[in-house]
Amino acid sequence: MNEHPLFGKIIHTCSTKDALQDGVLILTDQKISREVGFRYPVYLTQAVEAKYVQVPKELSAEQDYEGRLWDIPVMAVFAATKKKDSGFCLDSFAACLTKGIWREMNLSIKITPG
Repeated sequence: MNEHPLFGKIIHTCSTKDALQDGVLILTDQKISREVGFRYPVYLTQAVEAKYVQVPKELSAEQDYEGRLWDIPVMAVFAATKKKDSGFCLDSFAACLTKGIWREMNLSIKITPG
């Protein structure tokens, strides 16, 4: 297929395998994903992992990588339960990204066959 009905001519495609090899996608800890309720692999973009999961040095005494990683699929499940009629959902939630400063996060969660 060379045309997308909404976007027009497709100029580039990338498989999940390619995106993982390129570092654009990161496979999350599947133990955490299963505990939260996901039955299939969960991936984050490198940008989301860097901004929301990596622990800033100033928070390393109070937070850890696994805890921050846990928050994203938990909030995704929470958001998905509110919007059962959609293949994807948008939601926002507060996250402590730097010491003492809470910011609203807006993430797009997309559930697809791959």
